[in-house]
Amino acid sequence: MTPLPVVDTLRGWLSACEIGNGRRCLVAFSGGPDSTVLLHALASLRAEFPALRLTALHLDHALHPASPHWANHCRALCRRLDVGLHVHRLAALDTAGGVEAAAREARYAWFSTHVNTGDVLVTAHHRADQAETLLYNLVRGAGVRGLAAMPVERPFAGGTLARPLLSLTRQDLLEYGRSHRLEWIDDPANEGLDHDRNFIRHRLVPAILERWPGAERNLARAAINAGEAAGILDRLAERGVHACRVDDAFNPLSTAPVLNTAALGDLPADECLNLLRWWMIEAGYPPPSRQRLRRLHRDLLADPRVSTGSFAWAGVSIRRYRDAIYLVPPLPAAMPGPTVWRVPEPFDVPGLPLSLSARRGRGDGIALPPGRVSLTVDFATADRSIRLRPGGPRRSLRKVFQEAGVPPWLRRVLPRVSLDGELLCVPGVVQSGSHRAGGGRPALSIELVSRRPPDARCNGARR
Repeated sequence: MTPLPVVDTLRGWLSACEIGNGRRCLVAFSGGPDSTVLLHALASLRAEFPALRLTALHLDHALHPASPHWANHCRALCRRLDVGLHVHRLAALDTAGGVEAAAREARYAWFSTHVNTGDVLVTAHHRADQAETLLYNLVRGAGVRGLAAMPVERPFAGGTLARPLLSLTRQDLLEYGRSHRLEWIDDPANEGLDHDRNFIRHRLVPAILERWPGAERNLARAAINAGEAAGILDRLAERGVHACRVDDAFNPLSTAPVLNTAALGDLPADECLNLLRWWMIEAGYPPPSRQRLRRLHRDLLADPRVSTGSFAWAGVSIRRYRDAIYLVPPLPAAMPGPTVWRVPEPFDVPGLPLSLSARRGRGDGIALPPGRVSLTVDFATADRSIRLRPGGPRRSLRKVFQEAGVPPWLRRVLPRVSLDGELLCVPGVVQSGSHRAGGGRPALSIELVSRRPPDARCNGARR
């Protein structure tokens, strides 16, 4: 066995992805054998790739008494390799859903805070990890996306998550480590059979390999085949979402398009379910089980007599209003009373990833006196009215919402902006005609903007 496959594989990957031009290479570094080999090999290639900017990320999950010593080991190795290192120790870990899942979610959530646009987060996953992931997802009843296991690359937190060593065996990495006399951490938690993945690694995989010695390679190939099939399904779903979207619908609470229920209802059931899964995942939410998804299809889409309704799971909901469905994040139970907004500072809507933004300029904005202005933000609808044009009749805010097609759950969380008790606007919906500047006069433009990150997909939705 030769140590060259690790270096050759990384060299080919670095050449293909053109690391450089301001893009950083962030290495997920646990201090174990796999990530130690990855970091050492990448560091050895810096002479060939001068633009390669390496930084290691080590998260101490605080699950073992020796974990502070492991962090010190990582610091020492990074000093020897002249690689920058960020270390963070978790104060607590919510293990209600299992230690493995909680640790993984915490790890990637912390990694995401270090990824800038264009950066590449690199992990040391190899072919055995791919086979184990496929088996783990298979016994959990995963669909074709789960059987695709781990892709070589995928978008992550505005950058890219890359696994360049997926084609190599665990033995390839160990041979490299031994040939360079590398030292690493052996976490005893990786040996216990109480964790599902450990059971698969130490019991299930050896039994499979004893019977079928080439199974690891074949399982990795099966994951590639499933990934290609999943890609076809994703492209089909993307085209379907584009065909079913309601272009003029207003839903600032989510990046997910609003979808027409009649168009969805015309699709075959399995094609519609595939579309809905993709729609949810792209918005950053893990889809519900197949059984619950079929119930959603039956209760909100298949019956043309249904005009309103909702379907909730995992802290998110799909709500139907008129002939469309909306993907809606958790909403506050109640909104606060009137609050002072000191323009031009942004105003964050309580409990939601939305902000009010004010910008001075000229044109069709709101005419206001010069200098610093204090406005009032509230969320009340009763007894509110607004003039749509100068000198025109006043219209009730409730009627304006209805005519604009704003769903009821959205109405109660949209901020209303007032000056001296007079309603100026509900950004994104209506603006007072009596206070419109126009004619190139100084004006204040008020917008409702999202505070969601560029890539808001949740880590659990895509591995």
